Amino acid sequence: MDTQSRVWHLFLRRREKGRRLPETHTIDLLKVRRAFYDLIWDAQDGLYFSGIVGTAVTVQENIGMVPLTLDAKKLFCGSVVSLHGFGLQCVFDTTSLNPGFRTGMLRQPTELVLRMRRREHRILLTWPPGTPEQLITLQA
Repeated sequence: MDTQSRVWHLFLRRREKGRRLPETHTIDLLKVRRAFYDLIWDAQDGLYFSGIVGTAVTVQENIGMVPLTLDAKKLFCGSVVSLHGFGLQCVFDTTSLNPGFRTGMLRQPTELVLRMRRREHRILLTWPPGTPEQLITLQA
């Protein structure tokens, strides 16, 4: 299943207060398609790491994904992903959000490193040329 299909599936299956998300919220599928297929993202859109320097994170043995919604505007604007304790937000629609800095969020991390005892795992992420390198390390 491709990324756009996963986002759409997540949108269709999620329930808020007993009602399915498509009954209460909207999604701009053109933005999703432009982001994932054409690699055209709006200025504030993208992948964010949840945490700042010195943040303590408990390493977990799980992976999860839930919708990121702006309930005041009834808008489905991204996904929140938990990957072994890494908190990530994939945001593809920020038209209704304030354009300022997202407190406690690091945009476009270039490398995620998970160190546990005698093992080390790395996830490398690529971004357009000129994106500053930002390394995120979790030490267990």
